[in-house]
Amino acid sequence: MASDRKDTPAMRARTEYAYSNEVYGTLQRMLAKLLEAMPEKPLHFMVNFLEEEMRKAEQELLPAAAPVDGTNPPPEVSADADTAEAAAALVEGKKIIFVLGGPGSGKGTQCERIMERYGFDHFSAGDLLRAEVQSGSKVGTMCANLMKEGKLVPVAVTLRLLRKSIEASTASAILIDGFPRALEQAASFESTVCDSEFTLFFDCPQEVMEERLLKRGETSGRADDNVATIKKRFSTFMESSLPVIEHYEAKGKVRKISAVPSPDKVFEMVMAVIEQEGFESLEGVDKVDATDETEEEKPRPKLEGKKIIFVLGGPGSGKGTQCERIISDFGFDHYSAGDLLRTEVKNGTPVGTMCANLMREGKLVPAEVTMALLYKSIQASTARAILIDGFPRALDQGMGFEAQICESEFTLFFDCPQEV
Repeated sequence: MASDRKDTPAMRARTEYAYSNEVYGTLQRMLAKLLEAMPEKPLHFMVNFLEEEMRKAEQELLPAAAPVDGTNPPPEVSADADTAEAAAALVEGKKIIFVLGGPGSGKGTQCERIMERYGFDHFSAGDLLRAEVQSGSKVGTMCANLMKEGKLVPVAVTLRLLRKSIEASTASAILIDGFPRALEQAASFESTVCDSEFTLFFDCPQEVMEERLLKRGETSGRADDNVATIKKRFSTFMESSLPVIEHYEAKGKVRKISAVPSPDKVFEMVMAVIEQEGFESLEGVDKVDATDETEEEKPRPKLEGKKIIFVLGGPGSGKGTQCERIISDFGFDHYSAGDLLRTEVKNGTPVGTMCANLMREGKLVPAEVTMALLYKSIQASTARAILIDGFPRALDQGMGFEAQICESEFTLFFDCPQEV
């Protein structure tokens, strides 16, 4: 049967594009390997295959060293590219904070305020690439050519620019904004540059971000501040960047902050999180903490030798009464997340003031604040076991607790029908 498809210029252009960029060849190789291996998780297999193909392509794009023989001197290595030796070792002694959030979540504004208050350095992957292009270096020229052709700049190039900036930094911590945008970028960064301390995630509903971007578009003149482009950016964030946040959340390395309130209110929460992590402001403001601590405080290590028993049950299940009897009979300590927060508010500490403001507005207190208060109480306890009542209330809280503080022994669950 003859094909009804017409060989139009558009079809020829698409075919030429696919062949010139080795699309067909790559897909054929991937399919052959997939059917040969028949893995349990085919999508993971395909992602790993494409990542490997990207790594190979990146190596081909980067300038290679000329062979050295007895007559030719070794080639000079320009400042535009790192040597293989430099890339082999991880950077040490640098505290990296990833800053993530959807478009319009206000992360740029918060980064500026963090820099001003704490003296951190702030690197944006996009800004570094644009500066490299503007410099006219070999790497910059290569990036400019790729972008003109509508192609992505290899992740290896972005990593090298970030690494160079990080190595040159003398700040107490470094904010990295706009990177990683995908899970494989996060993995590449931590395997070739260094581990991150934690991720600041500015959580904001899509409708709020859209409203902000459209309002900004009225005066910004930015081509990407329009409804169609904004929705596409949201979609990209949900598909690519959200898995990065979920990955670090599972490791207890996400500090989630609501980006809905005013910038001042958001920054109060940012300060609480950063100072709970052991950083001081340039003004020498007291740490946001429930008790006095030394200036040399470091990010807290996991606690050892503590036996934690979570106590869970619905409202009216009688868990409070049972906790009192357990304390009386066994001498355990008992901490309620709610009581710890109320004490903090009553004492008028910086954390308490922040919590009071949030509760007045009907907002949730960040889990990191509750976690820090629990950590301090557990650390000070000398009891042979500790009951924790009212926490965790969600799966991510439980995972965060065991990743940052210590593992629990078991959970006492008081099961009671709703009608009772």
